[in-house]
Amino acid sequence: MARKNKSEQNLQNFLTVKVLSATQVMFDDQAWSVASSNKLGPFSIVPGHAGFIALIDDTLEISRTEHDKVKIEIPIKKAVLHCQNNNVRILVGSV
Repeated sequence: MARKNKSEQNLQNFLTVKVLSATQVMFDDQAWSVASSNKLGPFSIVPGHAGFIALIDDTLEISRTEHDKVKIEIPIKKAVLHCQNNNVRILVGSV
């Protein structure tokens, strides 16, 4: 089995997050976690999370590091979130 170099290992410890609206890129960077909620309740995504698709209807919270006390908050009303292989894409319908 091939060993991964340090930069590949570091990328596995973070999510690649992109938040897009119809008119702008609202966020495009590495992050430790993404959290929000929908009608089923709150959820959060961290590196290694299983793939899924969700409709979200509340503020999106993005943490850049594992122990980040200051979170980036993006207020939204409706969005679709897709998570797969540490890549998180959020398509915002309304803010």
